[in-house]
Parts: sequence; C-alpha cells; structure tokens
Amino acid sequence: MKLNQYTDKIMDFLAEKCKPILNWRYFELITNLILFINPFALAPQLIRVITQPDVSGVSAESLGLFALIQLAFGFISIKTKKFWIFVSMVISLIFSLSTIIIVIIKS
Repeated sequence: MKLNQYTDKIMDFLAEKCKPILNWRYFELITNLILFINPFALAPQLIRVITQPDVSGVSAESLGLFALIQLAFGFISIKTKKFWIFVSMVISLIFSLSTIIIVIIKS
C-alpha cells in the first residue's frame, strides 16, 4: 500500500470521528473567526519593531520560517478554495515580512 493510501485512511478515520464537530452548524463561522487570531498575534511584534529602537529580541530567522509556513498555507487555501484562510495567511505574511524587513534595517 502506498503512503498516500495510508494517509487517506487516517484522514478518513479522523473525519469520521470528528463528524459531530465538522458538521456543527457554527463550525465554519467559528473557525473563520479563529483564523484571524494569527494576524492579531503577529501585530504586537510588528508594532514593537516599528516603535522601539532596539529589536534585539526579535528573530528574523524565526519569522522567516513562519512566513514560509504562512505562504504554504496560502497556497493550500488557494488549492482548496478556502477564501478566509487565504485572507488570514496574506495578512499574516504581510505582517511577518514587514517585521523581518524592519528588523533587518534596524540591525
């Protein structure tokens, strides 16, 4: 059996076990609202690097990894046609890249 057949079986199993949650009437609304926690979580760091002269506690490398993750999820959202995931990832990517640029400039 190929790897993707195993992973498909795992995902089918999980979908079946999570069916009450996944089919809950408010699932889409709640998950779409939660998606925007990601950019809001990044905003304080962006504000800090804009307003503070010392950016020594901010890791451009870590933010670069987050940016790659956000980019990957952005492409996944395009492929799966999940608009709100796409919007959340674009905003998050803009925040991450802005923070990285400012940290590089101030370092």
